Amino acid sequence: MLTAVDVNFGTVHIRACIGAQYINDLGNLVGVESMSSEANAINDYNEVAGATTVSGGQYHAFWKDGYSGKNQGFIDLGMLAGDNTSVALGLNNYGHAVGYSVNTTTGNQRAVVWFSNGVMWDLTAQVGAANGWALKSATAINNDGWI
Repeated sequence: MLTAVDVNFGTVHIRACIGAQYINDLGNLVGVESMSSEANAINDYNEVAGATTVSGGQYHAFWKDGYSGKNQGFIDLGMLAGDNTSVALGLNNYGHAVGYSVNTTTGNQRAVVWFSNGVMWDLTAQVGAANGWALKSATAINNDGWI
């Protein structure tokens, strides 16, 4: 299970959870109970990628060590320049994540890959925007780096 919903006195908080036989609440990047998080991918090393609410109410992609405790082990993956929201959707065993980065004011959304060394790429720029392609989202990356 990758996502769970906690309903508490009429307030719905969506929190990222993992577990086969039990549910483990991953918490969120800022450690505030009312903030949401979503787990979208898990790899063979129990690392998790998804998105979480951060200070200021923005939504940021994250990588998390699945063996760390609640609200611990989160790394904010950031977003592309000019954007204010990002979501990680896929993760491989090398810790490379894929997803999208978006400017919610303009609606401009771009596919992105985050490498485990902190480098981030706009995938449209990598395949050549001159071809007329506009990649909006990446959903998976395998261990050979195929997106």
